[in-house]
Amino acid sequence: MKPCVSIIVPVCNVENYLKECMDSILRQTLKNIEIICIDDGSTDDSLGILREYEKKDNRVKVISKDNSGYGNTMNVGFDAAKSDYIGIVESDDYVDQNMFKELYENAIMYDADVVKSDHYIFSTKNGKKNCQLQRICPDEYYGRVLNAEICEAVFDFVMMNWTGVYKKDFIEEKKIRHNETPGASFQDNGFWFQVFTQAKKIVFLNK
Repeated sequence: MKPCVSIIVPVCNVENYLKECMDSILRQTLKNIEIICIDDGSTDDSLGILREYEKKDNRVKVISKDNSGYGNTMNVGFDAAKSDYIGIVESDDYVDQNMFKELYENAIMYDADVVKSDHYIFSTKNGKKNCQLQRICPDEYYGRVLNAEICEAVFDFVMMNWTGVYKKDFIEEKKIRHNETPGASFQDNGFWFQVFTQAKKIVFLNK
């Protein structure tokens, strides 16, 4: 059976966070998923951890390559995806167990190119742990079908690519890629801008 969502996990030297990340993905209530983990030349035990998960769950697929940067790593993952929708989980994050179920159901309901949700920012300062909700957009834009032609305000919303799903046909049709320029920072910002300028149906969830 074709998976509903391909979840891309870019990995590079994140052994301290990787198990919590992977466990949260495997706990998803949407079971029909594939989890594509791309190790970008890690020098710690990240690849070993991924191989253990690959042995335990046949939904996990590990791609190991020489270090080439975030943009190339993401493009390799997107190219390997077999589902109609693609999600991204950064390897130092973890996700709510219902996240991909709700993102996917809304993507199908709206036939959306993109569905995105709110998220939490976690930090530790002076030994104190903090958790802050970051809302992706103002109240009036949630639960609507938007695009940049009818709503220029989308360019003022929080710029990030995780906590979302993207229609693979849309990504391929528009030839949307991550920046692979050697040494470039923020190689995902160009992806965000290409998506938001070209998507016809963008939906934001107030969750």
